[in-house]
Amino acid sequence: MGEINNKQECNGLRKSSMKNNFLSLTDQMKLRMSSNDPWFSLEFFPPKTTNGARDLFDIMECFAESQPLFCDMTWHLKNDPQNLEKPTSSLCMASTMLNYFNLPTMLHITSGSQSVSEIKNILIKAKDQGIRNILALRGDKFPGHVASTVDELPYAVDLVRLIRKEHGDHFVIVVAGYPSGHPECASYEEDLKHLKEKVDAGADFIITQLFFEMDTFEKYVKDCREIGITCPILPGILPIQSYLSLRHVSKLTQLSVPEEILNSITPIKDNDEAVRNFGVHHAVELGKKLLNSGLTKGMHFYTLNQRFATTAILKQLGLLNEEISKPLPWKPSVNYVRLEEEIRPIFWKGRRKSYICRTADWNKFPNGRWGNSSHASFGNLTDYYMFYLNYSSNEEQLKSLGFQLETEQDVWNVFYCFIKGHENQNGVKVTHIPWSDDALSPETSLIADQLAYLNKNGVLTINSQPAINGFSSTHPIFGWGNPGGYVYQKVINIFFSMCSKYVY
Repeated sequence: MGEINNKQECNGLRKSSMKNNFLSLTDQMKLRMSSNDPWFSLEFFPPKTTNGARDLFDIMECFAESQPLFCDMTWHLKNDPQNLEKPTSSLCMASTMLNYFNLPTMLHITSGSQSVSEIKNILIKAKDQGIRNILALRGDKFPGHVASTVDELPYAVDLVRLIRKEHGDHFVIVVAGYPSGHPECASYEEDLKHLKEKVDAGADFIITQLFFEMDTFEKYVKDCREIGITCPILPGILPIQSYLSLRHVSKLTQLSVPEEILNSITPIKDNDEAVRNFGVHHAVELGKKLLNSGLTKGMHFYTLNQRFATTAILKQLGLLNEEISKPLPWKPSVNYVRLEEEIRPIFWKGRRKSYICRTADWNKFPNGRWGNSSHASFGNLTDYYMFYLNYSSNEEQLKSLGFQLETEQDVWNVFYCFIKGHENQNGVKVTHIPWSDDALSPETSLIADQLAYLNKNGVLTINSQPAINGFSSTHPIFGWGNPGGYVYQKVINIFFSMCSKYVY
């Protein structure tokens, strides 16, 4: 394969290649704006339970294919947010989103009810996980909490100053804007003044709280520009997904829902599907106005950890990216620590998450050939990591792999069903085995019949690839790298078998 150029053209946006320097989120936004290339971003919140986390992982995996510019994770003080050993904590979920689902990640951090020393520790932890983007908020305080004048940051602007003082330009800092004014602020004008202070303290751009009408955003941007705020202002969009969730969010944010919207959904408030369809239509119409306004080329969606409505909106707005760039045979990591990684051993191809986990503590990655890695060793899989690598429940895995494996043939049948995509004796389609995280890749279709025969007869394959001779680098299945190149690969088959087992 020919040498990979320093930068590649991808859907109108020149993206950094593996040999390039790190491209910050603000730089990526500038490139998008200069090329008139629209984008979107998404917000998630940490679930309360591990089952909820598993559901959210599925949603993240689906959205990762759509290539959002970034995704953010909210900060929940009551859920031990900085505990990296707690799977549902904010920091853990953000790290997982970045490192295992390959989503460019932003972490919310609040200054309320946390000491300066705690916040400093959180920032170091976030940095160690590879997170480069912070949404700095004051946040809510615990009921009855008495602020200390010595070791607390009373306002978001103080948090922005602390981040810049401690970490310079390492983090992109984002702050919240309130198009209708902050409910605790004395006036709309006073709130704009505080926003200007946050930007002057070092914030890179603004994400607005949700709003329902285009006029609200237009006025807000105009008012911001008039007082000297020049940074990008990203509109926050909440897809209306049910009548109850709309009432809850409006109460939480103290926003008034326009009469026109209330009149439309009140008659259908008990029909969640009808309300959701209305919400999709409303968000699409608002999105069209935003993209055509010249005020923004991006939109930030408050997903409420739901996939359907946001996906439908993105599809109708034409924001779902169907062309996926492949500078390497695998999807390169978005963690800046792994930017130079260009080589991975073939025997990890089926367990990409496990590979990322085991090499998480490496500070240097091979970028020319796989050689002596005496500087690093593969880490062990702790219970904490196993939660992420095997986020299907035990019951789901037993249904797929079998409640009882009493004979060799029972084991062979599991492998056979996996290769053929068949249902097992429990009527469940086998979509993975312990040596392969995901369903078979499309390239396996070339040798699927041969692999099925081997597995049916006790040669249990766990990693394979067909021989490829001179396929175009733009081939939809085998292609990778720059256009105009050719792909060659050797046939590989790694398997388990008894020494006395022969297949003819």
